[in-house]
This record gives sequence, C-alpha cells and structure tokens, in this order.
Amino acid sequence: METSDVIKLKEGIKEAIKNWTGSKIDALFPKKPQTRVILKRGLYNYLAKEDLKINSMVERIMLFVGDENGGIDTDAAIDMLIDLFKEMDVQEYKIGIIPITVGKGEFVLNLPHNPLLDMLVGELGKVTIKAEDILEMKKMFVDT
Repeated sequence: METSDVIKLKEGIKEAIKNWTGSKIDALFPKKPQTRVILKRGLYNYLAKEDLKINSMVERIMLFVGDENGGIDTDAAIDMLIDLFKEMDVQEYKIGIIPITVGKGEFVLNLPHNPLLDMLVGELGKVTIKAEDILEMKKMFVDT
C-alpha cells in the first residue's frame, strides 16, 4: 500500500491498533464482558491521551521510511520496522503501574498483583505480543 497522506497513515495506524487490540481483549476474556468493556475503554482513553505522541512518532518514522515527496510504502515500512524490532536489544519501560520489556521481537507486559488488576484480569500474569502478532495488525491496517 502506497500512501502520501500522513493524516490517513496516522489514523490508519491508530485504527489498526484499536481493532487488533480489541480483538485480542475479546479473545483473552471471552466470558468476562465487563472486563472487556473496561479494558477497551482504558485502551481507547490511553490512545486518545497519547494522540500527540503517537502522531509525533509516526512523523519521525516517516523521515526515515518515506520518500522525498512524503510518500511511503506502508508494507515495506512495516516489514522494515518489524525486522528492527526483532533485532532490538531488550529494554525495560513502564506504562503506569505495568512494567514492560520490549525487544528481540517481543513486548512483554508483566501484570503486577493489586486488587484492581486482579479483579479485572485475574491470574493472567503476563501478556506477550510477538512480531508475528504485529504482522497480523499490519494486515488489518493494509486492508483498510
């Protein structure tokens, strides 16, 4: 997919994240409708709160993967970023109270025990997102 509309690209990426993550939440909690609603609401609110950061990140990435006219081959760019993700050294971060390790082709969210998280997700422990999962999200993005 070739695109030169940065706004369309940004919105497409955010929509793919919402759709993909929403389907993963549905799969993780098939018998917990309230948990699904709360987690999706939290995700959507977080994405809205971080909208400027997401837009800025996409624009910075465009400097390296776009052509001089602002065009970008999204298939090739996503594939390249996934390859870089697989090569990335493991780094530790935090999103709120949730520690995350990122690198070598994996995002690992380690869910700490506290009353709110235990009530929502029970004994889930950790959630791992692999490079292959991102390829699934890419398909959602390219199909839009």
